[in-house]
Amino acid sequence: MDHTAFLIVVLQLSHAEGRFVDSTVKLSEKMKLECIYPKKAVIIQTSWMKHNVIYKENIAVLHANYGIHIEDKYKGRIYFENASREDKSLSFIKSTLEDVGLYFCSIATYPDGTWEKVIEVIQPADAFEISEKQNNPVFIKPGENVTFICPYNRRDSVQQVMWERIKADCIDTIKRLSFSSL
Repeated sequence: MDHTAFLIVVLQLSHAEGRFVDSTVKLSEKMKLECIYPKKAVIIQTSWMKHNVIYKENIAVLHANYGIHIEDKYKGRIYFENASREDKSLSFIKSTLEDVGLYFCSIATYPDGTWEKVIEVIQPADAFEISEKQNNPVFIKPGENVTFICPYNRRDSVQQVMWERIKADCIDTIKRLSFSSL
């Protein structure tokens, strides 16, 4: 194998593996990859792609004027349940193990520009890990402010703090903070 080509493949793989993931979803025959634009800009186009080792594979494109285009490989297996103004979530009705991987929802807007969400689909055997026992759940109403507290021992070295919303079939990263030291 050509060493240059091998190096490019390794760099591509390490780039994808080190990528920050916004949500993690367990593979199921029927699953939904949620992609809801959080602001009020005009959405011009939404593209869904899957990372396949060295390239991004097109899945579907939703355009404000031209409608929806789904690649042949995915026809009959995916649909857009509620393609409202902000909700561009991708639903699968016939998932297979080939659907495990990284997905990118890229939304082109005016005047805000491009917004992207990265979703990882994992095999069901890969359990969601809860690092701390939740003894004090927080309940709030939409629109209310909330303060999260993350206690730690000052003698410990903290490199990263992540706040996640853990559901039965999905983990959403709310906030990730990385520190050189605290």
